[in-house]
Amino acid sequence: MSDDKLVKRQGNFSQALRGEVPLVIGEVLQRAWEITVRGLPVMLPMVIACVLVAMLVNALIAPDTGDATLFEIAMDPELQNQNEWARYLTEILLAPLWGGLTFLGILNANDEKLSFGAFFFALQRYLQ
Repeated sequence: MSDDKLVKRQGNFSQALRGEVPLVIGEVLQRAWEITVRGLPVMLPMVIACVLVAMLVNALIAPDTGDATLFEIAMDPELQNQNEWARYLTEILLAPLWGGLTFLGILNANDEKLSFGAFFFALQRYLQ
């Protein structure tokens, strides 16, 4: 994106906030929808992958509570500790994936073409 384009957008928004030019909500929502739909084919599979990874990690490491109620789980320090470890491990494993999705979102908002390669580029940079 060129600097002229960026300055023009910021200037219009700044003027709209000051009340110098009208801010039409319908146009803003339409532009937001266009940006969302444009990035959907690349971002949606990545979101689904993140959800599946979270489900898999939780299925593998979450403690088996059996028929225990929430109160029993809350009162058992061992189950609480296992739940905390499962949650922390899930967060650690999902952090690079969410970082890649955030990178794709930033690229999409800057009118750049999204690709799966951009996601894996961000993931590679995160793991360095």
